[in-house]
Amino acid sequence: MASSAQKKPTSSTAKKGSSSSSSRSGSGSGSRSASSGRSASSRNRAPEPRPIRREVGGLICLLLAILSALGYFKVEAIFIDFFCGTAKGLIGYGFYLLPPALLGCAFILGFHRGRPVQARVWCTLLIPVVVGALFHLFLAKGTYLWDAALVKTLWADGRAMTAGGVLSGILAQAFIAAVSKIGATIFFLLALVGLGMGCARITPSDIFGYIKDRPRPEYEYEEEPERSEPEPRHAAPRHPVTSAPVKAPRRKSVIDIPLDDDEVSAPQSEEPPAEKVEKKGFFNTKPRVPAPDQLLTGENVQQPKEEPAPAPVRTPVAPPDPFPMPKEDILARAAAPVVESEPEPVAEPVPSMPEIQREPAVDKLKKGEADEAAAQVAEEVDQALHQAAPAYEHPPLDLLRSGEEGDATGMANELRANQARLTDTIHSFGIDANIINVTRGPSVTRYELELDQGVRLNKLTNLADDIALALGASGVRIAPIPDKISMVGIEVPNKLVTPVAIHDVIGSSQFQDHDSKVAFAVGKDIGGNPIVGNIAKLPHVLIAGTTGSGKSVCTNSLIISLLYKASPEEVRLIMVDPKMVELGIYNGIPHLLIPVVTDPKKAAGALQWAVVEMMKRYRAFSEVGVRDLASYNAHARQSGEMETMPQIVVVIDELADLMLVAAKEVEESICRVAQMGRAAGMHLIVATQRPSADVITGLMKANIPSRIAFAVASSLESRIILDNTGAEKLVGRGDMLYLPLGSGKPTRVQGCLITDEEVARVVEFVKQGGTAQYDESVLHQIEQNVAEKEKGAKGVGGSAPEDVSDEYDELLSAAIEVVVDTGMASVSMLQRRLKLGYSRAARLVDQMEEKGVVGPFEGSKPRQVLISKEQWQEMQYKQGMVDVAPDVPPVSEPVPEELEFERDVIPQPTEMPPFDMSEEDF
Repeated sequence: MASSAQKKPTSSTAKKGSSSSSSRSGSGSGSRSASSGRSASSRNRAPEPRPIRREVGGLICLLLAILSALGYFKVEAIFIDFFCGTAKGLIGYGFYLLPPALLGCAFILGFHRGRPVQARVWCTLLIPVVVGALFHLFLAKGTYLWDAALVKTLWADGRAMTAGGVLSGILAQAFIAAVSKIGATIFFLLALVGLGMGCARITPSDIFGYIKDRPRPEYEYEEEPERSEPEPRHAAPRHPVTSAPVKAPRRKSVIDIPLDDDEVSAPQSEEPPAEKVEKKGFFNTKPRVPAPDQLLTGENVQQPKEEPAPAPVRTPVAPPDPFPMPKEDILARAAAPVVESEPEPVAEPVPSMPEIQREPAVDKLKKGEADEAAAQVAEEVDQALHQAAPAYEHPPLDLLRSGEEGDATGMANELRANQARLTDTIHSFGIDANIINVTRGPSVTRYELELDQGVRLNKLTNLADDIALALGASGVRIAPIPDKISMVGIEVPNKLVTPVAIHDVIGSSQFQDHDSKVAFAVGKDIGGNPIVGNIAKLPHVLIAGTTGSGKSVCTNSLIISLLYKASPEEVRLIMVDPKMVELGIYNGIPHLLIPVVTDPKKAAGALQWAVVEMMKRYRAFSEVGVRDLASYNAHARQSGEMETMPQIVVVIDELADLMLVAAKEVEESICRVAQMGRAAGMHLIVATQRPSADVITGLMKANIPSRIAFAVASSLESRIILDNTGAEKLVGRGDMLYLPLGSGKPTRVQGCLITDEEVARVVEFVKQGGTAQYDESVLHQIEQNVAEKEKGAKGVGGSAPEDVSDEYDELLSAAIEVVVDTGMASVSMLQRRLKLGYSRAARLVDQMEEKGVVGPFEGSKPRQVLISKEQWQEMQYKQGMVDVAPDVPPVSEPVPEELEFERDVIPQPTEMPPFDMSEEDF
């Protein structure tokens, strides 16, 4: 029936096809006869050559795409430089999409013959122009005014890939002026979508039609078996045998060939298994049987179980459980217990049970070895914790606050007004110079002037005060621009200052991709580019400026940068904070070798420990045969017998206070570490708010080459820091001149801003990741150095006893000896004999007058000595200062009561050769 029904339409269609073909042939016969003469003549003529303009155009576009792609890799050649430079000057940022666009044009021209391609080619070539304009809206940082220099400026910025070029830049500026930056962005995005559809030759109706007529997935037909529920009612007469075989072919009839189903349903119920075997082999030869039908009916699962006997027909009762046929499953399960007398159906679920019983087997193993396994795991964990310290987790950037953009409208108005005033001021003084470019930074704006030939630079620098007065600024800085010919920069402070958040510098690629572990965030230059310093190449830094100029913030940003960049195994810190309030928050971080030092005496001891550690490292380098710390660590990792050494950064927050307490020791230690610490991986960060010659000595400046100068009061202080003027023109609040080692001239940078709350968050996160492990040997050595310094050299020729009072000088006994021997007392004589300074010698004379050894001051005459040598020797013998009694009998005059020195006043040295005198010495 079905086959005949299918054959009829085929015959009818064949007839229609034959009739239509005959009609076409009949109708075409006349045309063939009419045009037979023309066709014959056309065959005799040679075919006209096909134009090859599209192939030539496609080849040219392909070559240009390859040559422009070579511009990505900085390949230098005459034509490549000319073509790439021209393209960059015209479309700027759009140059990155020019090679793909040319490649698309080559494909369109080469493989779309016989179809219109002019619109598609134009759409493809306009995409880089629109992309360049779109990027110009957000990435261009210069200020472009509608004047004669606009085209020249856009051309130069486009070639430098900092703007959209002439075409894209003018297009973007025009739309900004017409519909604002937001409206221009929306327009360019819509234009890109339209150009893309034009390239692909797609219309909106094609897109909507595709969405409407999209193919339906096959799994939507899974609901059809639920509609076939009434079929078991018609199959009620065949239910006594089994219900599953009857339902399976009816479900198959929805998808399979109906002829076989009718033939299968005709025989009795005993024959279906044999016919199903034939169908099984038949369907195995045709892999087009849909998989959803197998899941719904479960026939393929039942067929292999029907081979041994008709009894396994009841086996499909187990598989249909997970499938959505609850009524039929209930009937099948109800029918199963009736035939339970046969052992075979009961034996089938038995093999599936051991698979479920495997879980208790594992539980038995756990019960038997639970205690031993738990103890073993606990031991392994403890050993791992004790053997290896937890890995250092770098702080996330979310702890730092991101920067905010300023008022763009107000900034643009300020730039226009200052540019006009500056141009009028320069021309009013008769200087031929034109403003070529304007670069706005976070705190200052640089106006770049091109001086004409013959104009001297000092003629412009002498007008700094007049220019500042005309612009209403506190001061301007005029300096040549490095790497530019005849270009001078006039740096004017901004009225609207944009702070530089440390989040923006640390999150930049310059900092993240830096290979040094002691890299730190400095700030942003006038062009807005992040500046990242490397302490390993500096290798020491001097930070100086007045109070409130930004030194402490710079120091905090440097330390936070090290916490973000390096682990405690790579960099260790020693912090000296005489002010006791700046660096105390860092106590407890794992990077510290010792707690933050606040005692100036201990600070000198810490610097002396740095000198000792440096010499130890150099001895270790000489034993291994390497020259620096990096080579030593590489050798240690390779051999595995030695431990690696971390880099050590010593941060001194206030140098002036240390120089007041221990100038000689501090200067000597700083100079030694600065001279030899680079190869040993030891670096100094020294900050001070008093940049004077007695604090920053010449020897110290010679050994610390890198400088950071903040705002200072005078040009003299600027010369002390930088050996050049310019720091007195800074505006403060993080404005600095950064002069690293190897840089000819300082760079003006706006330093990073980091608040106390951000520092607290980062330090708290670092403390949670690991606790501080202070080096006890360092602490012990520092305490020992401090004790030795406090003890010092007591007395002459030896050390004083421990019970010496601080009320009198240690050299008082030696001074009395000199006075008694010479018979005269004067300050100049004590200076010469004891090699003292004037202050100490005068203090000794005052103390001898207080004890009654010498008389009062008598003008230009020397003081009178009130005791004789014999009295002094007797007094020494009575108080135990000497062991030998004087040979000369004492004079009859009594010793003054003032000379009854107590033991805690006059030191009692164990060895005092000047006191062991005989009569022959007189």
